[in-house]
Amino acid sequence: MTRDQLQILENQLVANCQYKGIQTTLHKLLESLYEGKSLDAILTEMLE
Repeated sequence: MTRDQLQILENQLVANCQYKGIQTTLHKLLESLYEGKSLDAILTEMLE
């Protein structure tokens, strides 16, 4: 993951917190990390 992709992921997480709620967004993020998904995979899912 590049620095630019990391910034996009951060922006997407903030947007998801605003539109879907903080708890829902954090739950999804933590669940994805627990499942061993890479940050690249998490970003791809969030941009869908």
